Amino acid sequence: TTRLLVAAILGLLCMPLLATGAQRLQLTVDAREAPRRVLRARLTIPVAPGPLTLVYPKWLPGTHGPTGPVIDLVGIRMSGGGQPLAWQRDSVDLHSFRLIVPDGVQNLDVALDLVSGLPDGGLASPASLTTELAMIKWSQVVLYPAGVPTGELEVEPAITLPAGWEFATALEAAAPAPAVPGTVRFAPVSLTTLVDSPLLAGRNFQRLSLDESPRPVVLAVAADGAAALQIPPETVKQLRNLVREGKSRQLRNAMIAGQQDGMQTIEMDLARLVSSGIISFDTAAE
Repeated sequence: TTRLLVAAILGLLCMPLLATGAQRLQLTVDAREAPRRVLRARLTIPVAPGPLTLVYPKWLPGTHGPTGPVIDLVGIRMSGGGQPLAWQRDSVDLHSFRLIVPDGVQNLDVALDLVSGLPDGGLASPASLTTELAMIKWSQVVLYPAGVPTGELEVEPAITLPAGWEFATALEAAAPAPAVPGTVRFAPVSLTTLVDSPLLAGRNFQRLSLDESPRPVVLAVAADGAAALQIPPETVKQLRNLVREGKSRQLRNAMIAGQQDGMQTIEMDLARLVSSGIISFDTAAE
């Protein structure tokens, strides 16, 4: 028992840790190349000297397997104190990246790109990006220290969108970054909350008020064309009734039922394109 206890203590001492007292990651996503299906992310992670393992989210909300699309990550670069640092991918868990943090380094800088559309056969595969809109999934552009519960990791997110694009997200906006026009910064949240708060953005964008109570309900819609934003008044009335009656969870069903009036989810449109032979099932899965 004593040997096991000593081994456990030594193991804890060797665990990758964030710098003491500082557990806030900074994540900045450059989505200006989203029309080309490319997202560029930069992270600043407070660290302590010694062995460190960073992990890429593998198990995601709404999925039933380890489907985090790590295959879509390219251009991973790590540095500390202005010097590049060597890293190595774990030979067993491909979602893990190992490195040694040198003495004197307090912050690790990580750069990575997500190239959306590389085939991986996973349900959680890449973010939905077109020339006109994007559904940003933060889980696809972040690495974080292993061994720390995601609910205890605080992240300060920011994003730069293409000129003229609007966005909607459950995240609370903070002050904009003056250095980069078009950059929006958000209030710090846990990594758990961030992963559960995707961001919808697009050139053709509309916000539709469904309830104006002290806790308003707003439907955000992005489309590949302005014409697709036209929602029939009767459908809008039905959606507002659902909110008034406390049936907000049925909004998705209402959209599906209203497809004859032009309402549709992205899954419905992809299914239509596949069934009509316009695109393949593999392309839709991307």
